[in-house]
Amino acid sequence: MPTNAPDRPIDARDRIPAGRLCYSVAEAADALRVSSRQVYMLAARYGLPTVKIGGRRLVRRTDLEAWLVALPVDCLGHGAAERAKA
Repeated sequence: MPTNAPDRPIDARDRIPAGRLCYSVAEAADALRVSSRQVYMLAARYGLPTVKIGGRRLVRRTDLEAWLVALPVDCLGHGAAERAKA
């Protein structure tokens, strides 16, 4: 076992510098713990703001944070509210 192994699992915070203004789709997916395909779906269906710069689709850090905070709790829970009423 390597002696330089981290004490905790490596996650998105280890790979994405805190001062970065924009994330690639893959980095945004990593931060949200979803697939890149899911990020594109969140943009198309649920209004996750993205920008296109130089042919690349990017997600601004501030937009991602604001969008996430503005989501209703369990907005994407696929019927959890209906199940709770039953």
